[in-house]
Amino acid sequence: FDLTGQPLPKAPELTVSADAQYNIEFNSTWGGFLRAEYSYVDELYYDVNGTAGAMQGFAFPFEIPSRSVWNFRAGVESDRYRIVAYADNAFDEEYYTSTYDFGFTNGAGVVPGYRTYGVRFEMNFGER
Repeated sequence: FDLTGQPLPKAPELTVSADAQYNIEFNSTWGGFLRAEYSYVDELYYDVNGTAGAMQGFAFPFEIPSRSVWNFRAGVESDRYRIVAYADNAFDEEYYTSTYDFGFTNGAGVVPGYRTYGVRFEMNFGER
């Protein structure tokens, strides 16, 4: 296939990201924060085979659709400790980030993006 003029694999035309954080000081030792993160990625082709496949009319899974994802964080921290609650892909946007071939068999797989959430605890053992 002649791919002249076609988009480069793994190169979306547009990506946008933004974040905002609000810091709170509780006392001289402890502080906290609230953080929101947004990212948008335009549609893209994962590899050269995907570009050629899409040109033949096989969009799925070769053309990876655009996606908008929100992440949120809230935490408290001191010089020694940090506790953060998080939600990645908070609104459970259905998307996939890449594709792959199954080798010598017919078919392709996708790597989906999931909503994940949890709590992280960090402890600093050194001096600051």
